Amino acid sequence: MTIGPDGITLRWPLGSAEERYSGTWIAWSAVRDADPDMFPPELRLTDGRTVFISRERQAELAVALTAAQVPVRKRGDVWSNLLEPFLDIDYDEVTRAGCESKLHAWGFDDQEIKQIRDRVWDWMTALTLATSEWGNYGHHDVLLAAGNLPAERYLAFRAWADTIAARAP
Repeated sequence: MTIGPDGITLRWPLGSAEERYSGTWIAWSAVRDADPDMFPPELRLTDGRTVFISRERQAELAVALTAAQVPVRKRGDVWSNLLEPFLDIDYDEVTRAGCESKLHAWGFDDQEIKQIRDRVWDWMTALTLATSEWGNYGHHDVLLAAGNLPAERYLAFRAWADTIAARAP
């Protein structure tokens, strides 16, 4: 990855679906807003896509965003709240109520929350079994869990996941 005054050049494994989705060049003018403090840092593009940047380049990215006058915006972490039940911890009533309260405030109803969780259930359960993650899952993690989908299915899933994430103010 190269971060420059006009934008960012991304490098992906040859033929990866992520390259097809995110592209290899993003001009700063195509970035609606960003959050360099997310894990990993996020660029939210004017066309609705979210692109993740290596955490190792966080400081350099923050400087470039300031220089390019890209707005830095924190938004609610929808995916963290959707994926909380998959962490290797007890999902007790207090935690559930807190997550679902936030999701309801962002326009999700109980049926949609269940449908989303059902859709990612197998992948997130497998990821937890492999990693024993107990701290946090987020947008990037659900994409990692779905990464073995065939390219066309991954691209559709990726767009859906970005739309879900964008629902939080």
